[in-house]
Amino acid sequence: ETRNLKALRLLNRNLNPPQFSHLASSLFYQENIESNLDDKVRQELGLLSRYPWEAIWEIDFGVFRGKNRPTRGWLAARFKIGDHDITIYNGHLKSNYGAENPKDRERNIKKRDKAIDQLSKDLDRVGLDPYRDKIVVVGDFNADFFSSEFSDEKAFEAMERLGFHHTFLLSSTEKRITLPAKEGEPWPDGTFDYIFLSSGWKLKEVTAQVMAQGAAKRSEVYGGDEPGLASDHYPVFIDLPLE
Repeated sequence: ETRNLKALRLLNRNLNPPQFSHLASSLFYQENIESNLDDKVRQELGLLSRYPWEAIWEIDFGVFRGKNRPTRGWLAARFKIGDHDITIYNGHLKSNYGAENPKDRERNIKKRDKAIDQLSKDLDRVGLDPYRDKIVVVGDFNADFFSSEFSDEKAFEAMERLGFHHTFLLSSTEKRITLPAKEGEPWPDGTFDYIFLSSGWKLKEVTAQVMAQGAAKRSEVYGGDEPGLASDHYPVFIDLPLE
């Protein structure tokens, strides 16, 4: 989840050592972007890799119409690493902005659910089976699997039905906070960012970890607006063993 290609390049230049050799950014239709800041700020998806990809593509939800159209899309890439075929999907699901009443909240939930539906359709299109193939789905889901406030969320159930599991199952509450509470705002710490593994990995014991640094906690500061800050979310990472 990045502002645009320029921001992704800036991030890559500031990684030391070393920079990633392969870089890609989505370019979704402008009308498909949530303008939470102003009309000049985009919300794209980025991918950095030290491995070349065999294919890379995006699923842009801007082609859809209707009040429950999901926002943004998916950025995907397929890799061949040794004997392993690995496909990664990066997404940024509908935020909770605008949910000022139960009807609007339900609309946001439907938009997140529809984003998972489009993921499922793309898996079928490229011939991938989560129960057989190695697939990683990552991103900001804008919902908290562990919070009762999101007990009616559909996206997590949909991912489980597809054959995916999130990787925070072995993490304690304080170690899985990915979106720290902002000063002066009523929302508590939350777990909004996830790494899902397909059943084809046959890895139930691998646990995602959070690096609790680099996030802005003041409501008027966005990632990159001050030195040392990259986001309002913490980084989440996972180590996947490959034979």
